[in-house]
Amino acid sequence: MPELVLPCQYAHGSARRSAPEVKLAAAILDNAIRSMLWPLGGDRGAREAAEASEWLYDGDRSWPFSFENICDVLSLDAGRLRRQLAGAIVSRIE
Repeated sequence: MPELVLPCQYAHGSARRSAPEVKLAAAILDNAIRSMLWPLGGDRGAREAAEASEWLYDGDRSWPFSFENICDVLSLDAGRLRRQLAGAIVSRIE
């Protein structure tokens, strides 16, 4: 079984911030935010937005690239980011 690299093992330090895993975490978060705020048209866009929203509100930390673990890696407050995204989505609808 491969060893699991935990977010806390590479979350701190300037060298670690440029690590490929950290860049991947940032790209995953960026993609999810774009999918929710500016979804593509049609069924695909709606599905991607729904999947991103489900990922955002899932509190499961058992896999390295869960929303909560990505926030830890990027030194972001997961709850605050959720609230900000919810507010942005609501303002786009109004």
